[in-house]
Amino acid sequence: ATVEEKEKLRLFLEKERNVFALFESHGNWDIAMVVFTKNRQEYYDLENKLLSEFGKLIVSRRFCSMLDAVILSNNLLHDNKKIEERNIWGASLIEDIDEKDKILINSLHSNSKESLVNLSEKVGLSIDAVSKRIKKLKIKKIIPFFTTDIDYNKLGFEKYKLFIYVKNYSPEIENKIFDFLKYKKNTVNIIRILGPWKLEVEFLIKEHSEFEKILSELQKEF
Repeated sequence: ATVEEKEKLRLFLEKERNVFALFESHGNWDIAMVVFTKNRQEYYDLENKLLSEFGKLIVSRRFCSMLDAVILSNNLLHDNKKIEERNIWGASLIEDIDEKDKILINSLHSNSKESLVNLSEKVGLSIDAVSKRIKKLKIKKIIPFFTTDIDYNKLGFEKYKLFIYVKNYSPEIENKIFDFLKYKKNTVNIIRILGPWKLEVEFLIKEHSEFEKILSELQKEF
C-alpha cells in the first residue's frame, strides 16, 4: 500500500463509531484495531464494510476477542513497590443507563475533572442530583476509576506489544505468568484473548535491551 492508501484506511477507521483504538506498528503487523460492538452482527457489518473498501490492501488479518484485561500501575516514573491492579472488560451484568447518564459519561471521559457546576448545566439537573448519578455509576463500576493520560513518548518511552502463544497451559501456569509479568515495572496491561494467541501484553520501554531482558527471563521461566 502507498502512504496515501494507508492514510485513507486510517481516516476511514477513525470515523467508524465502533472503532475504539488504532495502533500502527513495526513487526509482523502494520495496523491493529480495537473494536467495541454489542453483538457479532455489528462486528460482521463493520468487517464487511472494511473489506469492501480496502480489501485489496489487506494481505492477511487475524480476529480475536478480548476476554478481560488487567490494567497495572507500576510507577514507572517513581520507585514505589506498591502495584495497583484493576480488572476491566470481564463478564458483568448489563446495566441500563438513560440519556443523562450518557452525557455524564461522555463528559467525564473527555475531562474527568469536569466541575459539578458544568455537568449540572449539561444534563439539566441540580448539582446534588448529578453527584448522586456519578456515585451510582461508580458503584455499578460503569466508571470503575478515574485516570490521567500521560504522554510517555515525550518521556522517552515506546509502547511494545507481546503476543504469547502457548503449548501446555493450565490455570496454574497462567497465574504464574501473570505474577511474573505484573511485577515487571514496564508492564502496562495483560489481556486474556479468545483467538490465535492466549495472552496479549503491553509494555512501556525506554531501551530495546529492557524488552530483550524481559523476553529472556520469560522464556527461561516458562
